[in-house]
Amino acid sequence: MLLVMSPKILPIKNLLLLILAFSFACSRNENSHEKSVKERGSTTNDSASNHSAKNDNLDRVYYQFPEFWKDFRTAVINKDYSTIYKLTQFPFETRGPMDSDPLVKYDKAEFPKVFQTFLDEPVSDIDSTGKDIKTTQLGIIRHTIVPGRHYTLNGDWARVGNLEFNKGSNGWRLTFAYLEYPTIEIINKR
Repeated sequence: MLLVMSPKILPIKNLLLLILAFSFACSRNENSHEKSVKERGSTTNDSASNHSAKNDNLDRVYYQFPEFWKDFRTAVINKDYSTIYKLTQFPFETRGPMDSDPLVKYDKAEFPKVFQTFLDEPVSDIDSTGKDIKTTQLGIIRHTIVPGRHYTLNGDWARVGNLEFNKGSNGWRLTFAYLEYPTIEIINKR
């Protein structure tokens, strides 16, 4: 017996197959996400579980810059200096906007003052629509969820905005910042 399908039924059959394939793909992603969550620990907003997972990551070695950036960015937004310290190489170095400006090194004790002043530094930027906007270095970090146009990666060196990062034997670390002259004046007055 030869079975012939009506042309009206064929598009419905294709649609059902597409929905079935999509459902299967989504369930596989959900299962891999659940497995990943189990491996990392809970991702709930419970502060005890977040604190535990957070502490587990503090001593990890970051071999991939996007992984490092995610945790660095979160620490900066949350003003979590204990994590920022662990993700920074000391002495932390800065200079003015020109490569000919003098290099200045800061130890861990001086770092919060210098870094917070850097984060408050005004920046002109362009939003996704091409419109000129005024923001700060913190605004650049906050909006750079995944490094994109503010990002350069070249082997073991990366730059996001005016921050530079290097990858060494202990993984990625913040190492350097370019500062605008008004920011340098503010730091020198403090």
